[in-house]
Amino acid sequence: MTAANTILNYSICYTAIFILTGVSKINKSNRLFNNEGTAAANNRILTALHIAGIVCLGIIPGIFFKQPFNAIIPAGTLPGFLWMLLFSVLLIVVSFAGFRASRHIHIRYKKNNTLSKIFLTGYFTVRILFLCAYELFFRGFLLFDCIKWMGILPAITLTTGLTVLIHVFTNKKEMWACIPFGILLSVLCIAANAVWPAVIIHLALSLSYEIPPVYQFLTQLKPVK
Repeated sequence: MTAANTILNYSICYTAIFILTGVSKINKSNRLFNNEGTAAANNRILTALHIAGIVCLGIIPGIFFKQPFNAIIPAGTLPGFLWMLLFSVLLIVVSFAGFRASRHIHIRYKKNNTLSKIFLTGYFTVRILFLCAYELFFRGFLLFDCIKWMGILPAITLTTGLTVLIHVFTNKKEMWACIPFGILLSVLCIAANAVWPAVIIHLALSLSYEIPPVYQFLTQLKPVK
């Protein structure tokens, strides 16, 4: 596959997710709980968005992009002790930041609540897979391809900018937070020559942010059976 065809495929995948995210935002279903504590209006749209992300950001690139897997998954031995120590500290800090941010979410009860324990279990399954596909796309395939085409600094700038843009449907605080977060993840992945640092860090942040509100919902409110 030529570079031009690869760029075209990247553009198609990214554009598809960008549009679907915008549509889900219009339907108030791009997040499980928004910042005001209101649950997604339509569980099917929320689930469909995540499944589409898994396909467009993970499965399709994994099939069609001819990139060596040693740039995507751990190759050989893990980084040295000091690197792993720093990574562990960052993991703890990010998890704490996510948990602290989640404390500002106060769940609002709705009479037409459609959340169930079965749905929540399925949601976190597709959510984890989505985040893996998300990082595989941005800090895996795209980042390492862009490094080959334009160098490290432009590659980090481009991939971080694209993640900021796709968060335009969330809120300004989260959108601008993608800049330092994206740079950090890119640097970690380049240092490790693999995407797993970004996957682990992003999962830690997302789960530490989303699980506390769900726990609050399950313990204080009444989900549908």
